[in-house]
Amino acid sequence: MAVDVVTKANDDYQTLLAAKEAAANRAKVASKTGEDGNSYTEAIDANSLSKQDFLKLMLEEMKMQDPTKPMDSTKMMDNQLKMSSIDTNQEMAEAMKALTKTYAASSLSSAVGLMGKIVEDGSINEETEMIKQYRIKTVESKDGKFYVNANVASEFKHNVGIYGEEDENGNRPYTALNYDTEGNIKDKDGKATELNVKITKNGSFEVNNQNKIILYDNNGAEITDQDTLSDYGISAPYLVYSEDTVSILVNDITKVKAY
Repeated sequence: MAVDVVTKANDDYQTLLAAKEAAANRAKVASKTGEDGNSYTEAIDANSLSKQDFLKLMLEEMKMQDPTKPMDSTKMMDNQLKMSSIDTNQEMAEAMKALTKTYAASSLSSAVGLMGKIVEDGSINEETEMIKQYRIKTVESKDGKFYVNANVASEFKHNVGIYGEEDENGNRPYTALNYDTEGNIKDKDGKATELNVKITKNGSFEVNNQNKIILYDNNGAEITDQDTLSDYGISAPYLVYSEDTVSILVNDITKVKAY
């Protein structure tokens, strides 16, 4: 009988050791190497332990306790609170995971809504002195952050053309013309004319105080003859975008426009 009691006690002790080892394997241990080359435990995270692990340990300890000195009610209550804390931590971790997924889905939906839009990030193009504008092409996620890939607006352009003589229906045919970087407007054969514009830093044509484009002759004098001016049609400036793309963090976007 004495041998059976010793054997049972030894079995219970081995069970307790096994429970403790299983629990320890579940816990996350952070360590670092000191200057002497030895590894030291820096922190232990027991959040990965389950309530079942904790309960098994407590039951094994109760089985191994001295019958003459049983676990007091205060310690037992403390153990119950620890089990409740484990449940709460696990529930909170699951809630945080769900919240993270919801936020990611919402952020992706918002980012996708930017596709095809014109956006600004508040930066200035030093060469043209324009606020940088971008035309969104695609959206992607990198390391948990959302980025848009976009073409950058490089400069303004104008459409220039000349009107021909009226036909029998009173319509004047329109022929598109080109202009060079110096502002000289070319004829339909690509030859220089006596009509010029002044091109500003951002590529748009110079205008007067009435916001009308100013035309100049080859001597630099402003053309005011209405018959000559009525022969030419010049569009409002429009932005030209480069073929190259840049990546912009969605959170850096300060303004959104319809394309």
